[in-house]
Amino acid sequence: MKRINVLMLMFVFCIGSVLTVNAKTVIEDPNAVKVEIQELLKDHNLELEEDVVTNVLFTVNNDRELVVLFIDCKNENVKAYIRSRLNYKKIEGSMDTEFDKFVMPVRIKA
Repeated sequence: MKRINVLMLMFVFCIGSVLTVNAKTVIEDPNAVKVEIQELLKDHNLELEEDVVTNVLFTVNNDRELVVLFIDCKNENVKAYIRSRLNYKKIEGSMDTEFDKFVMPVRIKA
């Protein structure tokens, strides 16, 4: 009888942990932050020979400001431009609070 109780308790804990892992935070509009970042990065005055595609790693602090952590790009001018336009800019869109770091691909057109 004691083994059955222990097995039932283990089963309940397993089911509970699976349900908590699969629970997701509801995002009101997943594209809102993407659109805000696109607006912040448009109208550049960089002289580029070809389009530059890079990934930007960022987080959002408690004041809802973007904090750029890493820009995967060899062109220092593009890095400086992205960092100056995004770093510590307030955003209005909702973010998934389940994650603390986000990666977004960015294309800067020549």
